[in-house]
Amino acid sequence: MGMCYESSTVCRDFCFNFIISISMAQPPNFRPKTNPSGPHHIAWDPSKENTNLEHNIPHPSGILAVNIILDYLSSSDATLKNILPFWIHSLSTFPYLTNHLDLFSRIKTCLNQLKGEQVDSLIQATTQLMPDYLNQSRDIFMSIDSSTNSSTKRSLASVIPKMYSYDPEFTLSILDWLLIDSDQNTCVLATGSLGFIIRSNRNAYYLRAPIVIQHGNQKHFKYW
Repeated sequence: MGMCYESSTVCRDFCFNFIISISMAQPPNFRPKTNPSGPHHIAWDPSKENTNLEHNIPHPSGILAVNIILDYLSSSDATLKNILPFWIHSLSTFPYLTNHLDLFSRIKTCLNQLKGEQVDSLIQATTQLMPDYLNQSRDIFMSIDSSTNSSTKRSLASVIPKMYSYDPEFTLSILDWLLIDSDQNTCVLATGSLGFIIRSNRNAYYLRAPIVIQHGNQKHFKYW
């Protein structure tokens, strides 16, 4: 807690592992066991699907302590800006902690208060959680609209390719309004995302090509 109070980059970059250790009530050098989760992983073995689950069960007292720490980070402007968004991003790689630490509520609250690289971390965290928490991730993305600040919209546009790989139809609905957003940089980023989508869905590309031309952004798309 004392190191967090300083809101230093050292704390941000090197103290996160303590959060995981505390949540699992394990020594500081603890590393959770992982198991590849699908056939797209070379090492995936369905016979071992649940082998390591017992090793990744959080400790109630540890979860309580970590929630107190995260609440503390939320209460200070300095730590809210310099530590919390980056730790949330890192926590998104431990999906079994998501509900215990109320990550989606924390993401939504932070999005309303932050801009810039902090928002990038929060958007990336939400995208990272899509495979395990699709509906909750959708709710976060749906809370972003044309009236949202430009930096948040740009961060959203930049993760469209990854979102599309998890949830194509929903992602296209987000892309549609990003392509006509009033912020030119958001439009440019969204247009660039079509370079990824055309590889797997030409029809989706052809339907949106006139919109790109109408807004004069075709020069930002290398496939024209």
